[in-house]
Formats: sequence, C-alpha cells, structure tokens
Amino acid sequence: MKNKTFPILLAFLCMGFGDVVGPLTGLAKEHFQLTNFVAQLIPFVGFIMFGILSVPTGVIQDRTGKKFILLLGLIIALIGLVIPIFGMAEYVMLLAAIFLLGAGASILQVAGNPIMRDISPPEKYSRNLTIGQTVKVIGSISGSLIPFAAAKLWGLDFWILFPIYSIAMLFTVVMIARTRIEENKDVSSKPATLASCLSLLGNGYILIMVLGIFLYVGTEVSFSSHISIYLSGKYG
Repeated sequence: MKNKTFPILLAFLCMGFGDVVGPLTGLAKEHFQLTNFVAQLIPFVGFIMFGILSVPTGVIQDRTGKKFILLLGLIIALIGLVIPIFGMAEYVMLLAAIFLLGAGASILQVAGNPIMRDISPPEKYSRNLTIGQTVKVIGSISGSLIPFAAAKLWGLDFWILFPIYSIAMLFTVVMIARTRIEENKDVSSKPATLASCLSLLGNGYILIMVLGIFLYVGTEVSFSSHISIYLSGKYG
C-alpha cells in the first residue's frame, strides 16, 4: 500500500464514528433520564444530514475537489466532537454535537470512495476499498466497545468517547492536509448539478438501489439505537 492510502483509511475510520449514535442512544437515555421518544432524537439528528447533504455535497465536490470535501467533513465532525469535552449539562448540547458529527460523516462518505479511486492503482482499487470499509467497521463498533471498556476497566462513563474521537479526527485532518493527492477529473463533461443528480432516479436500476439502501440503513440504524434500550428494559 502506498503512503497515500493510510491517510484515506484514517478517513474511513472516522466515517465509522458517525455510527456512535446507535449505542449512544441507550447511554444518553439513562444518563439524562429521557423517554424513548426523546432519546430517539439522537439517531434522527445524526442521520438526517445524510439525506439532506449527500447530493448537494456531491455537486460542490465536482467543483472544489474531493480532498477539500474530505477535509471539510473531518473539520465539521471534529467541531461536533469537541463540544461535549467542555461540558454536557443539557441534552440539547449533545444533540448539537451529534448533529455536527452526522453532518461531517455524511460529507466524508461522499468523498471517501471516489478519493480512494484517485490514490489507488486500478488493479488495487477494489482491494483498498474493501480494506477501507473494514476499517470503517472498526470505527463503528468502537462506539460500543470504548464505553464498555472505560466503565469496566477505569470506572469512566461514555463521555470518554469524545476526546478519543477528537484526537483521532484531528490526527486525520493533519495527515490528509499534508498528503498530496492528484484527483482524476473528466474535463470533457459538464459540472454536476442538483438537477442532473436527481435525474439519475429516472433510471429504474438506480432508483431501486437508492430505495434499497434507504430501507437497509433505516433498519440498521433502528436496530442499533433500539436494541440496548430493549435489552436493558427486558433483561436488565
């Protein structure tokens, strides 16, 4: 693997941090003494930005470049992660932090796969992308494992997630900022627009893929955010 691959893999790791909203829902419900309905605002604010930002971010990326968008997503997520470090007396502050983390993660996902293609030789792109998705999973499951380990080993609560994620995010920003990336651009084609992106839904195959991932991710998020509350209430 070339040196350029490592910083991009770090970005994939940071993408996974956005999935912390699942285990965080049950932890925050207990910490703030929330109702189930109010606790579900965490996955709502965390993932609503995927639907709002994805297409506009792709349009902007076509004009500004993938590295810029990747750094933008990292910085927005980092701002969200820093908020809880300075205190979290009110639930609304946690929602603001998760909102920014979700926005950053959605922007990262727009740039992640295309920029991996730019820094990978054609014969290694599939391999590198598979490794990237594996690294993203590590970031995802850390949202469950770190609070558990912190509580069992050191008697700390789940807030320890935020400084750990912040350090990892800041390190990734520095690494990518220092990495020279030659982006592949099709200069013969017109820049993407919101209309040209949405017109792709006229293709039945693409429409089915979009609906499929909408339903799959919705189910996945629902399970991850509800399961801890269900198990706690049912089995203690």
